[in-house]
Amino acid sequence: MKRNATRCAAAVLALASACAQAAELRVGAATADLTPDRPVALDGQFGTRVSKGIDTPLTASAVAIEAYGGGAASDRAVLVSLDLVSVRPPLVQAIRDRVRARLPDVDPAGVVLTATHTHTAPVTEEGKYAIPTNGVMQPAECVAFLADRVADLVVDAWTQRAPAAVSWAFGHAAVGYNRRAVYADGTAKMYGAVNVPEFRGLEGAADPALQALFFWSRDGARPLAACLHVPCPAQEVEGLSRVNADYWHEVRRQFRAAVSNDLPVLGWPGAAGDVSPHRMLRKAAEDRMLKCCRRSERTCSAAGCIPGSTSTAAGAYSPTSAGTWSAWPSTSSGTPSPSRRCRSTSPAGRSCTAPA
Repeated sequence: MKRNATRCAAAVLALASACAQAAELRVGAATADLTPDRPVALDGQFGTRVSKGIDTPLTASAVAIEAYGGGAASDRAVLVSLDLVSVRPPLVQAIRDRVRARLPDVDPAGVVLTATHTHTAPVTEEGKYAIPTNGVMQPAECVAFLADRVADLVVDAWTQRAPAAVSWAFGHAAVGYNRRAVYADGTAKMYGAVNVPEFRGLEGAADPALQALFFWSRDGARPLAACLHVPCPAQEVEGLSRVNADYWHEVRRQFRAAVSNDLPVLGWPGAAGDVSPHRMLRKAAEDRMLKCCRRSERTCSAAGCIPGSTSTAAGAYSPTSAGTWSAWPSTSSGTPSPSRRCRSTSPAGRSCTAPA
């Protein structure tokens, strides 16, 4: 996960450098459905699980980026986020082979593939699990199915390239928690009990940073895509035997409700070796808080607002003194704007500056 997220960041930085010298940034974005149409083995646990149904769709989203100037492209990349536990080598090769055949001007090595690390998506590696053969898609079938969908997605995003703009945002969100409990005898255990006298604390820290890139049409009037970097894998429902995109489905749903129904939202998990979304401490207190928040949300939804935020004419929202993270930077009139960079969403307010 860390390597893929780092490659995404490196690709964007390289393109930003190229764009600084180029006359134009061109961007295209698209989304594809990766939900299997038959039962599949689910990746990410020690034992074999076969899906018993579908809770949420699985999604792939892509942003095609091109630095263009002097009548030619100086650099190109396609960033793709997939609702999988990992992008295994056979799938990487299958996707790049298809892209090479359909987009000869695109270097397949420039197609950067990142998984959200959901543990409730298809297995794509042969021999990892003992998978029933009757009525269950096999890993090779899953690879072919996914590669076809993702290749179509890359072509779709690439053919939509148009002059564009980019902005970034930074905030904080308590998504991940260190999952290793430490005890008085010096031992540590993953998801160990924290309500025993021997418990001394958690082994490490968690990173609350929430970083984002936003791509826009050249005039800033239309959002093209959002790329979110969260230092936490998607493991909230990891033990289920059902197809599920985990928390990224809800993230996309909320972004699209606030911005655009078809907005591509790329999920990039950051470095999170022993971090997961499972709560380790103060569970009863947080359960009560969530119950109260849901009740408040239902009341506020009926009134046409979003808790902890201010409504705008464009349907986007920005933080109030409650410190809610801004889902989409916007102007005071509610029109999304790439000219603002939000550095802070603390209770004291946020600081926005114009792009350098």
